[in-house]
Amino acid sequence: MKQGQVVIHQLIPMLHARDAVGNHTLALRDALRDNGVVSDIFVEHFDPNTKHETHLYTDLDVEEMVCNLYVYQVATASKMSRWLMERSEPFVINFHNITPPEYFEPWNREIAQIQRNANAELKLLALRSLAAISVSRFNELQLEEIGFANTKVLPPLILSSSSRKPSPRQGEIPLLKWLSIGRIAPNKRLENAISALYFYNSLYKRSARLVIVGRCALPNYFRSLKVFARDLGIAHMVDFVGTVEDEALGSYYSESDLLLVTSNHEGYCFPLVEAMNYELLILARNAGAIGEVLGNSDLLVNTDSPIEFARKVYKLEQVSERDRAIARYGDQLESLGLKKASEGYVELLTTLVTKNKAAAGNLTATNKAGSKHANAI
Repeated sequence: MKQGQVVIHQLIPMLHARDAVGNHTLALRDALRDNGVVSDIFVEHFDPNTKHETHLYTDLDVEEMVCNLYVYQVATASKMSRWLMERSEPFVINFHNITPPEYFEPWNREIAQIQRNANAELKLLALRSLAAISVSRFNELQLEEIGFANTKVLPPLILSSSSRKPSPRQGEIPLLKWLSIGRIAPNKRLENAISALYFYNSLYKRSARLVIVGRCALPNYFRSLKVFARDLGIAHMVDFVGTVEDEALGSYYSESDLLLVTSNHEGYCFPLVEAMNYELLILARNAGAIGEVLGNSDLLVNTDSPIEFARKVYKLEQVSERDRAIARYGDQLESLGLKKASEGYVELLTTLVTKNKAAAGNLTATNKAGSKHANAI
């Protein structure tokens, strides 16, 4: 490391592969490095798929390791919260939201308790954090309510492979190929997506299928979804494909007719951005930051009613409705500021380092002056 070089390391409980927060963390590290900053990613637990990209955070206890600023990626509980509070180095948090524990309580009380712990840790971090970066205004409101004084909204970063945009797709009408992207977790309300498929096919004499892409966060919830689809008689029309490689994910986006988002809680929901990049029609529950990211009320549903979702899908079969919605994607993507987001993160973080160094220098000078005065007395 060169003399005087800025060091900004990131902390994240676990760096998951093909995950929005994980991709953001990798992209931020690369952006910092591209701007001459020394930056690595430190975790509490290794993910076998990303172990080569990370180090254990306990390695930072080595005295010789210097860090000007830590960036803590917050989405769940971790021992790193307490560790940070006990360190002398400054830190900021990058908040991706914490799923409320009540979504997990009926399915897994242990995970629900982890989420409650995460909320308690967030309040603790507010006492010492230099700043808090949230990926949406929805998240920022939560931080302000907790007591974070210095907050800023910056959209999540994307890896270059995630921003591919193929030539415009001529989709089928009616809309027979539905897609859901994200963790299989209770807040996603995937039972509503399955119910909407059932009512759409029943009411409008269709034969649509639903493909659900994403890792399983709760096995018992996953099993209940499969039983639910079976009991409705549409198990053969619902495909759970798990996590997929980037190339396969791109194929799902480009070959589908509709991205369906039934989630009740989202701190950002990056699949909306990916779907807009692929000019894929979207229908989403108006909850959390979804309306903020999508920015088109015609594509939002203000209720959990599966019948209302089915009716909206049927309405979007009209070519004029579909074309009008997709035509607005470009302006919305531009308004999200994704292209300049990495510049914003680098500028903010390096400025915080500079200001903190200056403040520390002023404090040292003041202490020296006070010491001389005391000796004189």
